[in-house]
Amino acid sequence: MIVVNIFIANGIKYRFGTCCQKYGPFILTMIAAPLICADLTRHVLNDLNIWPWCGDPSVQYGLFPRVNVSWSADCLLSSTQFVCTIPCCVPGNNSAPKDWPYGNAKDGMYRDICNIKFIVSSQCFKELTPLFFFGLGMLPPYWPEYPQLSNKTLEWIEKEAIEGGNPPDQVEECNCLNCVPLEDENIYNLSPIGILFTIIFTYTGFTLLAIGTMWNANIIKKCGELREKWNELRGGRSASVNNYRTPLVAGDGNSV
Repeated sequence: MIVVNIFIANGIKYRFGTCCQKYGPFILTMIAAPLICADLTRHVLNDLNIWPWCGDPSVQYGLFPRVNVSWSADCLLSSTQFVCTIPCCVPGNNSAPKDWPYGNAKDGMYRDICNIKFIVSSQCFKELTPLFFFGLGMLPPYWPEYPQLSNKTLEWIEKEAIEGGNPPDQVEECNCLNCVPLEDENIYNLSPIGILFTIIFTYTGFTLLAIGTMWNANIIKKCGELREKWNELRGGRSASVNNYRTPLVAGDGNSV
């Protein structure tokens, strides 16, 4: 995409007319580039856990929890591409201990801890500084009551995790490795974010890229010139055929 935009930007000096006619192709391809790369960027941010998917909150800063359920309202703004049908089994305690030292913190998140007042002299800052610098995921798992999964469901979760490509010796019975079965990873099971990035952004980007590159190549003008040339050639051929069929000597109908 960078090469395409450099190529079209270099061609601006050869374009004339209004501002739209001169810069239009470049503007369209510049808009198309981030749209085409949006879904790839979503994948990268997901893999780096910068924009987590909907899963185990204790390992992704408490964001987008999906504890012992397949899908919830908390998943809508996550980077999850599909609407999950496989429950996310999360081990941990369902209630905070009495000596819980982290204020309102839960699910591995620092939200509302000491009202976010990190003051050097405060006891809150002294307690949380080691955790803050050594990883947000160090907070113990704690969440309110969530549904418990049956043994049959746990067996299914483990089976799908193995079929999804995870090494069997590294798959625990209670895991949050899969979202949907492989056969359901299709357009019909896309989440709202999946529809936005995979379909709307991607195909809008390719449409703008096609329009921009064809506009830059003056494809409509060239097609018009090609049509005129074709009509000219067809017209010349028709005249030649007619001349060939015309008698060299016009007779009166009585000639032998």
